[in-house]
Amino acid sequence: MPIITLDRQIVAFCMPKTASSFIETVLAAERGAYRVLDQHDPAWLVNREEGREHDLASIPLHLGTTRDPWSWYGSLWAHAFHHPLQGSRSFPRRPFSAVLAYSKGKTDFKSFLHGATHLDELDLPYEWLGAIWVPRAGGPLPGRGLWSWAVDYMHAGGKVVQLLDGNQPKASLRALGLAADLAPVNTSAGTHEVPVLTDWSARYDAEMVEWVERADEELCTPLGYVAPFAASRFGPLIPWIELPDR
Repeated sequence: MPIITLDRQIVAFCMPKTASSFIETVLAAERGAYRVLDQHDPAWLVNREEGREHDLASIPLHLGTTRDPWSWYGSLWAHAFHHPLQGSRSFPRRPFSAVLAYSKGKTDFKSFLHGATHLDELDLPYEWLGAIWVPRAGGPLPGRGLWSWAVDYMHAGGKVVQLLDGNQPKASLRALGLAADLAPVNTSAGTHEVPVLTDWSARYDAEMVEWVERADEELCTPLGYVAPFAASRFGPLIPWIELPDR
């Protein structure tokens, strides 16, 4: 990704674990969309050599994707610890070494979440900063959560004006005028067996909810994520506003 519609009217920069596979599938089916550059590349490449090569700046509508941070952390952990690429079905699966860096070698979700929301307690090698993808530049800053870094990394510094809410992907695409009548699929476990948009609330206790609130409130509140595990209060299309102090 990014994904460009065949008529070159829309380009979408898709943050990992935000229903991006479904969004790409619908855009490809209905608008002939195709990938350029590397998977999950950020919007700020629009004015770099790679972006100029594909003339991204001339495309009228630049979109991004996101999801509430509580659900996003759960989906990220599930992908890293349960995806078949981490091991065959007949042998113990091997989590991405990146995620083990956040959980200090442990495999449970609470340990991972603690590290991802307490980055000042970690010493992360650069190549592990993206957790499930390798970022091109920068990395998480102490005092903020991994979600906040990922959102800014993907969408700041480009021409993105709206974010599609991954909590309600069909509604987001329909708000753009698409039918979006394909069946959504959850790919976090690498199969089609798990219902889309897993409810992560059962994995959280009160302390864990507060970790995310404290680490990511500075960004999730302006994007309308004011309640854990819920869609944005702005609706399916979230206004993206560049904040200079982030």
